[in-house]
Amino acid sequence: MREIQKRNIDTYIYLTKIDLGKWTLLHDGGHRHGMMTNNFPEALNSVLKNAKVLPLKPLVDLIFNKLVRYFNQHREEAQNCVHPFSARVFDKFLQIELKSRDHKVTTYNLREGIYLVKSPIRVEGTGNNVYNLRMNNKSCSCSKWREYKLPCSHALAVCKENGARADTYVPDIYSRETYRRTYKSNFYLVGHEDFWRDAPYNLKFHPPNMKANGVENRAQDLKGKWIIEIRIFPQDVADVACQDIIEKIVITPIQAMYKFLFLKVL
Repeated sequence: MREIQKRNIDTYIYLTKIDLGKWTLLHDGGHRHGMMTNNFPEALNSVLKNAKVLPLKPLVDLIFNKLVRYFNQHREEAQNCVHPFSARVFDKFLQIELKSRDHKVTTYNLREGIYLVKSPIRVEGTGNNVYNLRMNNKSCSCSKWREYKLPCSHALAVCKENGARADTYVPDIYSRETYRRTYKSNFYLVGHEDFWRDAPYNLKFHPPNMKANGVENRAQDLKGKWIIEIRIFPQDVADVACQDIIEKIVITPIQAMYKFLFLKVL
């Protein structure tokens, strides 16, 4: 923040008005695991790319089929995984371990797990930094352990110094078993609509006037607003106190696609 303040005071003032937990890793409560992507629709847009010009139903089908392929791919990778962590995490762990080999460790308090770790001097003149490490608290002054939940290179250097197993400091969220549990669920084939059960809701779309004379006009029309009316029927018809719920939402077609997909997956 000090660097931002030096470069542009207006930007600094603007950022101080925003909750730090929404845009900084330092104040995220340790929930992001180093991930800075917080705009899910934009992340999907980058995956779909030109598919956004498709009509609504083919677009929903495309996303659904992508999810099926994605889950199947990771399900097979998880079942064939021979490492204690997922393949991606294991590769990252090896990179961190390789970096830790040149660190120098000084023990300050063995029982309380307090250490000082010094990084080597690099050819370009960088490095030679000092880090305070508390193994019992799983914290390092480099902040990487807290942000990514993986032991940093300084922690691995301490493990090597003490002959401790570094993999015991890796949380269960990165384990092979968690990876398998994440993708064990199945997507099932949709049968003929004659065998579908009645849905407990009634969904009506009220789109704006749409043009169909070219991709450019269609893309322009996607900026228009739709009105979606959702009527949820009471589960217990004998409960006279239970009333129908009507929700009218004004959204864009892309937002409508997400809601439509959510109802389809359920």
